[in-house]
Amino acid sequence: MLQECPPDHLHHQGIGVGQDYVNGHDFWAQLHPGRVLNKQMGRLADVTPDENGISYSLELEWASVNGQHVISESRVCRFEAWDTGNFLDVTTEFTANYGDVFFGKTKEGGVSMRVAQQLETPWGGTIRSSEGVTGGDNVFDTIADWVEISGKVGPNDVGIVYMPHPSMEKVPWFTRDYGLHNYSPFRHKAWKLPFGESFQWLRM
Repeated sequence: MLQECPPDHLHHQGIGVGQDYVNGHDFWAQLHPGRVLNKQMGRLADVTPDENGISYSLELEWASVNGQHVISESRVCRFEAWDTGNFLDVTTEFTANYGDVFFGKTKEGGVSMRVAQQLETPWGGTIRSSEGVTGGDNVFDTIADWVEISGKVGPNDVGIVYMPHPSMEKVPWFTRDYGLHNYSPFRHKAWKLPFGESFQWLRM
């Protein structure tokens, strides 16, 4: 139901976490040809399986192309297989270990999802929000608890519900008929994380 990336937008991963304008550095379009290759460098900190699924933790350093560390991130991903579908929970926390960090206002950031071509609106897919609004243009820039993208993959009726945790700030959705869907806390505001402080950036 997700695509690794379309050939014209290599940075549109199936599920991606990134942000542009982090102290002026681009950690969003890292794989796009011609863009500066800033990096999220990480190590696997923990893997915890149980009877319901598996969780893994990553410790990441966001570093510029010249090796300058900009910010630290702790990311936890939880996978579960349910009778009715699959569940993924992603939680990220930033820590300003190297000085104040300024996040610029931009649409290019947050947790993004690029769905399979069969779920794109021109190919028969449907975008619907918790408010009952349908269509990418209509859902775009509206507030909703969740967004659902559904359609057919082969003979199967399938769908993805994209839902920020209730603790997260409600921000306008970035939804596009061509298949990109994004929850971005800094799309309409800039923000500064003071040196030494942490905050939970995302939980989906």
